[in-house]
Amino acid sequence: MNKRIRTAILILLVGLVALLELQALWVSSAYRSECRTLTQKAAILTDRAVAGYLWINAFSWYDSMQTRYGHDMAPFLGGIDYPGQKLSVKIYDPQSGDYRRIEKKYDSQAEFATNADPNSVLYHVCGVDPERFDRMLDSLFRRNGICTPHVVETVDRLTGAVLRTTARKGDDRRFTIRCDTLPLGIDDKEGLVVRFDGSLSGLLARLRAILLTSIVITLFIAILLVLLIRILIGQQRQSEFREEFVHHLIHEIRNPIVYLKRVLAKPDDAEFPRRIPIAEAKIRRIDLLIEKLLSASSERLDIELREVDIRRLLDDIRASYPDAELDVEIEEGITAFRADPVHLSNALYNLVDNAVKYSPAAEKRVAIRCYLQSGMLCIDVRDWGVGIPGEFRPLVFDRYFRVPARRSTGATGFGLGLSYVRMVAEAHGGKISLTACRPGCRFTLRIPYTPCDDQ
Repeated sequence: MNKRIRTAILILLVGLVALLELQALWVSSAYRSECRTLTQKAAILTDRAVAGYLWINAFSWYDSMQTRYGHDMAPFLGGIDYPGQKLSVKIYDPQSGDYRRIEKKYDSQAEFATNADPNSVLYHVCGVDPERFDRMLDSLFRRNGICTPHVVETVDRLTGAVLRTTARKGDDRRFTIRCDTLPLGIDDKEGLVVRFDGSLSGLLARLRAILLTSIVITLFIAILLVLLIRILIGQQRQSEFREEFVHHLIHEIRNPIVYLKRVLAKPDDAEFPRRIPIAEAKIRRIDLLIEKLLSASSERLDIELREVDIRRLLDDIRASYPDAELDVEIEEGITAFRADPVHLSNALYNLVDNAVKYSPAAEKRVAIRCYLQSGMLCIDVRDWGVGIPGEFRPLVFDRYFRVPARRSTGATGFGLGLSYVRMVAEAHGGKISLTACRPGCRFTLRIPYTPCDDQ
């Protein structure tokens, strides 16, 4: 992978990370905004609910006390001393028959005007039962569009300890969103706190649309980036393949030409006659290469059926490999038949060439067997080479496919040979197949057998 592709992929990955961070920032900002909106609205409604609760319950207690002890007694007395900036309350204690007095003096008239709330006096009369108050508060919340689960707590404002709560034991919800403490009473000792569920089942449920939108956008862009990276990697591989293809092509053409020039430069050499068959084999290699390149540019081959002598064809191929051991076995009764001599010869030459090329250097052994089966001429080409791993066998007849170099002997090629053989077989109305052997493999070329005598 070259530097340009790596840089492009790095930029795309950085862009994806930046996008994820922006999405996280967006969701976090929306969450905080929703928390502020919820707590501000809930604080107003809670203050209203406390006032209603205290008035209703205080006067109910007042009526019950008068009914019990007589209508001429005052169960509680509240007082406001404006000149002294003092707020006080006296509550009748039935057990002692006396009044319990609670009061608070403010340091300034401004502080007194701000904090002297009659509801603070009523709290000392009847208090707040969290369970009963929660039912009233829940109804008020729902009427005003707040459906997030919550709990109500009364706390000691000095220590922060929870005195009473509506939370249930074993409840796994996370009540992490906290409203400001609402003071209770005139002595500032107790306060009321409302907590909301901030988990997925709580407040985040209100952000479901934002979360889903964020996830969809992120996935969409991530998919686009992955596809873009795959396109870049594919283009890089195609570029590398083209460079390797041209390099191998030049090598395959240059090698026979150099040999032919060396042979023709010394026609009077004593070795000249022996080199002629080798030169012809190299010319055949160039011709086969041209045919494979031409086949790569088309989807089908045009064949010309003529008389073919399989024995002569295989003898010519065997002569092209003087350093290899080619065992040829032809079933009796196979006579000349009709096929395209050029393409059939090139296909068999390609199969034998692969068998020799991928055989061990110490023993380049190839077995060729011709026989008839169900009206088809079958030609087996068997080698004892490195073989083809199972995961690559379905792909060997695909154009430009080559078994990875680490699995082979390092031989060069273009991935066109076996695809060309397949096209030749199909053009004749036959097929090519691969059978794994141990060691090596066997290719079987099947084409219709039409003897020339039948024409």
